Amino acid sequence: MTATHVGQWLANFSDALFFLSAAPFGMLLFLDPDYPSGSFDRLHVLDFIQVAVFWLSTFLWFSERAWSPSTAWGFGPFLWSRNIAFDAVLVGMLVLRAFLNGSNAVRSFFFRMAAFLTLSGLADSYSLNLKNNVVSGDWFDLVWTVLLAIPILIAVSWKDDAEQVTCEQRFQNVAVNQVFQLLYPFLSFLMLTHLDNKYPLLSPAIFVFAFDTLAFRILIIQQRQQRSQEQLLLDAKKRERSEQALRKSEIQYRLLFDTNPIPMWVFDRDSLRFLAVNKAAIRHYGFSEQEFLAMTIAEIRPEEDVPKLLANTARRLQGLLGSRDLAPPEKGWDDHRCRNHWA
Repeated sequence: MTATHVGQWLANFSDALFFLSAAPFGMLLFLDPDYPSGSFDRLHVLDFIQVAVFWLSTFLWFSERAWSPSTAWGFGPFLWSRNIAFDAVLVGMLVLRAFLNGSNAVRSFFFRMAAFLTLSGLADSYSLNLKNNVVSGDWFDLVWTVLLAIPILIAVSWKDDAEQVTCEQRFQNVAVNQVFQLLYPFLSFLMLTHLDNKYPLLSPAIFVFAFDTLAFRILIIQQRQQRSQEQLLLDAKKRERSEQALRKSEIQYRLLFDTNPIPMWVFDRDSLRFLAVNKAAIRHYGFSEQEFLAMTIAEIRPEEDVPKLLANTARRLQGLLGSRDLAPPEKGWDDHRCRNHWA
């Protein structure tokens, strides 16, 4: 191998490594700041594999076998190349992701990252255009320095807004995240099908690997959905048993209240109005249930007992406050509301 071939190989390897540095930005699409998982999921690994496959497909699409800077389509000083193609796809996805997000902070983050990738793609396209004659160590290196500082500034200036995420937004975020997972495989499959004639063995192998990865991801999601459904059914059965036990308990306490031989009632602490009375209270005081519900507890007490009654009800007492807590009015109390019973 001659020195020229070695130099060419090193240059191609350097370009591949530089292009590889953009691959992690493809995972920005799967960020969900509203619901950080706090752990590394298996799906994250599969998603990154799809990003890597898309990166490799783009790299092969613009390789020497399929693309040449001299014949590539240009627009002004820029050149349609692998960098701008890769970044253009990411920018389009990030802008769409921003529009579909309900959080202002997250939307701003995606828009700013889309702006950075736009500038980065244009810079890469400019440097690859042979007409611009960009060489290493030239003034253009300052452009890379400025561009690489933008993600750092975005990370430093990140401020989470305290917006409450609704159930509708949560469902929308889940749906969006699941749809975006299919974009990379779809684009990769489109490019790989057109690379069969250039890479007859490599292209089908990558296609099968990407398809198997996507299928494995779908199986994991189906398994998790099945587990979620089983858990929902189990929770529903537990809730049904709890509701049945509660209804049974309410019936028991209602029977205990209605059939208790001691006069009992339920009243509102603020208005002192009766809310419910048992049969013993109806027999003891001589009022019907409808009459009780139209009265207050103060109306069955002598006037001299009302201040004490108000003081007692003002205190937060535990348990039930029944007729045993308040002594019955003395006989001879000539009030028309209790005359029938106490005269």
